[in-house]
Amino acid sequence: NKGKSMTIPGISNWFEWTWPIEGEDAGYIKARAMPNVGKWTLFSPAHIQKLLKGEINQPSPQVSETTKPKSPWKIPIPHSSGICPKRLPLQELTNELQNRKVDYGNQNKRQKLVEILDKELTHETLEKKESCLRNRSMLHKEYTTRLSDITEFPLSSGWAMKEVQKYGKKGGGKRIKKSISAVLEECFLAGNVDKSYRMTAQDMWNLLTLKAQEGEIESSDIPKVTTIQGWITRYAVQLREKSAQMVLEEA
Repeated sequence: NKGKSMTIPGISNWFEWTWPIEGEDAGYIKARAMPNVGKWTLFSPAHIQKLLKGEINQPSPQVSETTKPKSPWKIPIPHSSGICPKRLPLQELTNELQNRKVDYGNQNKRQKLVEILDKELTHETLEKKESCLRNRSMLHKEYTTRLSDITEFPLSSGWAMKEVQKYGKKGGGKRIKKSISAVLEECFLAGNVDKSYRMTAQDMWNLLTLKAQEGEIESSDIPKVTTIQGWITRYAVQLREKSAQMVLEEA
């Protein structure tokens, strides 16, 4: 049977990983929550070894030497229009060249027209690619300029890394005291008997506030309106379950 595998505590908080083989961090595994943001968390080989039963080995991929072709490969660059000159009949070749205002002289041999159109399509594709690269370069320059203006954390206030988020313990909030629950139950049941006495969560909160002013309860014990609303929902479910159980027992 395989033993229970162990993982690094908090491993789900990190989304960028690297295992450098050079520099001062060589041999360490580095992790952080977001690419290019925040400080690295370092894990030493000794730390990782404690989580493993066997020996830890850094991957060493095998790379083969490139081969040199004996004959040149001429592969046309695909055009965005999807046109393939080699598959076009003579008339369509001339139409495409005329539409692009390409001077092909008195050439009427199909193979030559294919070569001319192929060069024109390649030229158009390269021009479009260069334009895209220029735009991308400008956007990158603008982005890096904005980053250089940020002296502190590059995200606005209110953001938090997953690794530093703190979640409240479920059920760990302030509980409603029995004396308060008794008042709420009385209000709820009175509303069940007579709809004219039915109270909302806000109405119940107002009643509790009045009782606190009269000294019957402590004002610090009064729950929030949202808490009272949650209590109403849960208590209504409990009453329905009790009623259903009683019907089953009497049947």
